[in-house]
Amino acid sequence: MVGNSLGSIDSLLSHFCNIAIIMQEFWHIFQIPALLNHFYASFFFG
Repeated sequence: MVGNSLGSIDSLLSHFCNIAIIMQEFWHIFQIPALLNHFYASFFFG
């Protein structure tokens, strides 16, 4: 019982780590366009 719960927690942690890595990669990909969009939005609408 305890081993099963620990295993599921471990798999959940690894799953969240994979999601975090993927989100970090997407952040690096979209970082510059997001900064440009923020600049344009603050310039035109700020």
